[in-house]
Amino acid sequence: MTDRDLILLLQSLNPTRIAVLGDFMVDRYVWGDARRVSPEAPVPVVHAQREDHRLGGAGNVVANICELGATAFCLGVVGDDDAGREMLAGLQALGADGAGMVVDKARPTIQKIRIMARNQQMLRVDRETLDPISDAVGNKLIQQLKQSKWQTLVLSDYGKGSLPESVLRQALDEAKRRGFPSLVDPKRHDVARYRGAALITPNRSEAEAACGESLGNMQKLSVGGEALRKQAGVEALLITLG
Repeated sequence: MTDRDLILLLQSLNPTRIAVLGDFMVDRYVWGDARRVSPEAPVPVVHAQREDHRLGGAGNVVANICELGATAFCLGVVGDDDAGREMLAGLQALGADGAGMVVDKARPTIQKIRIMARNQQMLRVDRETLDPISDAVGNKLIQQLKQSKWQTLVLSDYGKGSLPESVLRQALDEAKRRGFPSLVDPKRHDVARYRGAALITPNRSEAEAACGESLGNMQKLSVGGEALRKQAGVEALLITLG
């Protein structure tokens, strides 16, 4: 089966409404050329020529869901800033439902700004607040989750504060109450915090960090993955090799 065959198969499935809760961010790229070194410091000077942005984090998950023909219901936090408005406009352009997004004036929209020259990343600047979201904002997200219709829950946890323990537990409990699967893309080493999820999908390095050992071949991946699944208390665990 080719990748195209798989995409067509997935798109032929019955339409599903998927709730995506987590860290929404904007990936911004400044493209240019670097031909000289700054006289102020031993760093290259990048002559910026163009700039673009893409949906990152949970926003990228939403983009993939929409590409596969499902409907995404977005639950996350953006700031009252230009990047936040770009995020909301981008979700709308995808055809996603952004009614669950909360604007928090106390936090900036998460941005990862990459300076690119000759297709090489020269520098990355992060704009973010890593403190957990407030109880008031968390309650708004959970209220939206409980009041809306969906058949699958995806938690996109980049450790940026949108999924504090209280929000995470209530979201997983709501999926279990409805009898729907909950899928987690974790960036944290403590996988046990996702106990009760149907599936978690760490990549190899994340799984190694959680296990505390190298998983250098398929045998170790199999044994280590099963041990990690039991440790996490989840139904299934998928280790991606990218």
